Amino acid sequence: MKKVKETKVEKIKAEELENLQAIVQLINQTQLSIGGLEVQKMELLGKLDKAKEELNVFQVNLEKSYGNVSVSLVDGTIAENADNKED
Repeated sequence: MKKVKETKVEKIKAEELENLQAIVQLINQTQLSIGGLEVQKMELLGKLDKAKEELNVFQVNLEKSYGNVSVSLVDGTIAENADNKED
């Protein structure tokens, strides 16, 4: 059997290196973007929780002032809730 001469290659081709570097850079940039979006998501979730808490406090204060009613977000008119009408 004839032996095949092995050639030791020490580097990949320049074009292959550029392609490899571009792919890895894309992955790194994408992961960085995802991390940034996760931080924004956490900040927004915190703001949402705070807004919901503020709404609950505001609704309690409105109920103390006006009773158990519905308030139109369009013009602020007050309407009795259906369960209040039975009284």
